[in-house]
Amino acid sequence: MLKADQTVRTSSKDIPFRTATVAASLFIAGMLMCRPFLDVPLNDDWVYAKSLLKLLNEGVLDLGTSSAAILTHIAWGIPFVGAFGFSFVVLRISTWISVLLLIWFLGRLAKASATDSRTMLALTLLLLFNPIYFSLAGTFMTDVNFCTLLIICVHQAHKFWNKPHLGRLAGFFGASLLLVFMRQFGLIVPVTFTLACLLMSSRRWFWLLISAAGTVLVFLIFMTYDRAMAEESSGYQSAVKFYISDTGFWTRLAQNVSGRWRMLLANTLVWTAPFLLLYLRPLKGLAGTKATAVFFAGSFLFVLLQFSTESFPLGNVFTNMAIGAETFYEALSWPRAPVPHTFSPAFAFIMDIVQVAGLTISLTALGLIFYVSATGRKNLFTGFLPVFGLFFVLCYTIIMLVPDMYLDRYHLPAIAMLMLATGAMPLKPKSLWPCVLCIVPMAIVSIAGTSDYFELARVRSELYDHLRNDLQVSAQRISAG
Repeated sequence: MLKADQTVRTSSKDIPFRTATVAASLFIAGMLMCRPFLDVPLNDDWVYAKSLLKLLNEGVLDLGTSSAAILTHIAWGIPFVGAFGFSFVVLRISTWISVLLLIWFLGRLAKASATDSRTMLALTLLLLFNPIYFSLAGTFMTDVNFCTLLIICVHQAHKFWNKPHLGRLAGFFGASLLLVFMRQFGLIVPVTFTLACLLMSSRRWFWLLISAAGTVLVFLIFMTYDRAMAEESSGYQSAVKFYISDTGFWTRLAQNVSGRWRMLLANTLVWTAPFLLLYLRPLKGLAGTKATAVFFAGSFLFVLLQFSTESFPLGNVFTNMAIGAETFYEALSWPRAPVPHTFSPAFAFIMDIVQVAGLTISLTALGLIFYVSATGRKNLFTGFLPVFGLFFVLCYTIIMLVPDMYLDRYHLPAIAMLMLATGAMPLKPKSLWPCVLCIVPMAIVSIAGTSDYFELARVRSELYDHLRNDLQVSAQRISAG
């Protein structure tokens, strides 16, 4: 059974403050380099902004055709818009505040789990300067807020794990409920927590029963909301009906598994590779040189066989960057149009190499982690975070196979939790330089790509204004692209 985390790696008491200060300073500096103070929508954040504005002006909750429960997201934006007026700049700033909260709670988790402060700083920077996360941090999309609430949930769960108390458990389920009303994927969090309670060392069955009851309560509350919205809003798509009652569910699931598992691995494990790379050396010391060589060779061969014809999925966020894949924005690139988006075969080729290296590193590290634990060399699944994190990644990945819509940004929670789980294991990296060498190019790509993202939005907005105001073209005749 697992016991409460014990502080075996001592750190100074100001870990949260130091980690937050350094990470926040670098993030803010990087974002300011993108010149983000542009009052135009990015990605699809106009959908959420429209719902928020309609709620404020008309008192009507209109989610359009969305099947996402975005109540928490809208509620987050209301005080900012109420205080400073509506603009996409204000909503963007609200997202930056959410980023700062995520940074702070990651620091709190480092202190609570006795994770080395430098390791947690590396983890935080790898998440912040992940090109997908960084780009979304310049929008009012739900992804950043979802990740922040997820980390808050994990922090609450960790506090309960170290000192079980009904009040702390209530705090966890309260945060979980907010997460579910951000996005339905949040239901995974109370389910995962209940599974982890099976491994508690004290009053296991009591807390398991209470946690199961809390999970059922969260689900019933969401079900009540889902049914009410389905009855009141003709455009609302019931997520419960779509995933459970649809007769073609299992057929679509089988199709998604066969057609999506490679993208699932690539979109998760490539981005966790810089962090898992830190642990290859200590894992080699525990597993031995021969076992490490076997896992590395096996992982490399597996990647070559399965991904030799698969390019790295440069989708969604990357399609809005000049360095990304070719998209319909190319249609705007007539000679006189200052559209910055261009297709870059060189970048795509580099990402294919990164895909092979990243998958090999991550698969090797994960294989060694399970090998070391299974053979009794050292139990790496001690404490709450390693168990909860891996349970979460497993359950979340399975859920990712369900919906028809699949986007690279959906992977951010799994990326964050896999790094958290590894960072909390009783392993100490020998050096952080390999990680630093990865953070620098990631930051360059993030800042350059996001800057281009804003430039594309600016040009598109100016073109729309020209068509609408100067040429008197009706809005109905202007393509949304």
